[in-house]
Amino acid sequence: MGNSLRYVAVEPSEKEVEKFKALVESKKMEGHWSNATFDFHPITVQQYLLDARKTEERQHFDIISCPESAYFFTDAGEVFAELYQLLNKGGILLNTMCGGAWEQLTIEVAKYFPSKTVALPGSSTLREILQKRLPEVDFQVVTREYSLDVGECFQEGSRVGNMLLDFFVQILDFRKDAPKEVVDKIMAFMDENCSRTADGKRNFVVCEEDIIISRKH
Repeated sequence: MGNSLRYVAVEPSEKEVEKFKALVESKKMEGHWSNATFDFHPITVQQYLLDARKTEERQHFDIISCPESAYFFTDAGEVFAELYQLLNKGGILLNTMCGGAWEQLTIEVAKYFPSKTVALPGSSTLREILQKRLPEVDFQVVTREYSLDVGECFQEGSRVGNMLLDFFVQILDFRKDAPKEVVDKIMAFMDENCSRTADGKRNFVVCEEDIIISRKH
């Protein structure tokens, strides 16, 4: 029969929760996941943790996975410290975050446009937070690197390049509406800190990192 599995899904989007419920039902009708029970919570992780504090017996887990979620935490350090406390001995906490050029660029752009965009905390920011909040914990980092040809972003008359640039800085019509001196500074930053030239192409380099935290005690 095998061991039973309990899956607690915490997701604030009710639409996504309903999609996952439908997937579970279809899998069970196909004869899969018969040894698993599912507990759905259409709330934020912060609300789940707040509710958990009020219970006499808090649930603990062997695996907690929260990919690409720390961007939305008001206090990522507090959330991860509390999630860590919900791990069983030998359990692991998994998180995936963007890093590299994407993280650096959002931080740089937010210096000039604090009301239009935000500096997204990336993997390096999260690692610094974890080292401060959980100094006794060892964690492993697995990095994957990707690149995208952004040569056209440096061509002022390129429609595709300007659309790409808007995407990277998260500001519509950036080159047209932003002060020229700011545009020049951002482009210089992209060139010097976020790009790599290879085979005659200027590539925007971004990495994705899995941060794996293990609870040994």
